[in-house]
Amino acid sequence: MLDQMLDFLYPPSCLVCDSLLPSGSHRVCRDCRPRVEDLFVSKVFDSTSACHTCMERLTLRTDGTSYCNICSHASLPFSKVFSLWAYTYRVEQFLGSMKYRSNGYNLIPLAVEYVFDSLTTGSATDSLFSKRNWDLILASPSSSRSISNRGFHHMAIFCRLLASKMRVPFRAFALESLIDSERQATLSLEQRVSSNLSIKNNLNLSELEGKRVLLVDDVLTTGKTVSAVREALGDRCKVDLLTLARSFNFSKNRLYLVNKRSAIESPSERTV
Repeated sequence: MLDQMLDFLYPPSCLVCDSLLPSGSHRVCRDCRPRVEDLFVSKVFDSTSACHTCMERLTLRTDGTSYCNICSHASLPFSKVFSLWAYTYRVEQFLGSMKYRSNGYNLIPLAVEYVFDSLTTGSATDSLFSKRNWDLILASPSSSRSISNRGFHHMAIFCRLLASKMRVPFRAFALESLIDSERQATLSLEQRVSSNLSIKNNLNLSELEGKRVLLVDDVLTTGKTVSAVREALGDRCKVDLLTLARSFNFSKNRLYLVNKRSAIESPSERTV
């Protein structure tokens, strides 16, 4: 009775688009809720047609390996890389609301349910995370400016809830971003590539020795941030990467980053 009165006085609305919802319905309307066609695995058909490491679409290779052309020459520093969704417009609106709206933290438990269901029942992820025997779950760090502006660390909350459901230890603020950079979403590709990143690892070496770690981030666009985090963790542990979404331009951006780094490390000779 009380719930019905509250719904009458304060009609429930979608946490993404603010459209009114029927009493007792889901917190997100059907139009704003990520769907099966938004799943990243649906974009690569199945795990057998994807790169063994980064899960990008695997083109035919004459050498018979199961790695994409980029990973064959400059592999990501992770044992496995998996993204739940492709960064479609619907997913962009969902994650944007989760990160930047004042009540966005209410969407985090829903996102956790999506990921947990995928990791525990999704056939496409079984070949990638068959054992799911992580020793530790860590959240990719946000800058203090971003956390202050939002009022909460969305990935820390997400990882705490996911770790609880998976019964895996979680260490809050184990990783710290030491540079208050601008929001990555506001930067161009060139600005992202040239931006400075400094990640501090607050864990003791004994906490990482021989461990298998799951690092979680929201959107994979270039891989620069998560690669910096991986470097900060050192080589004493194995790290899998899970992101909620992946940009359609990830492969192109990553190739640009690899070529940019190669040009800096081995500058071509110029004819004067």
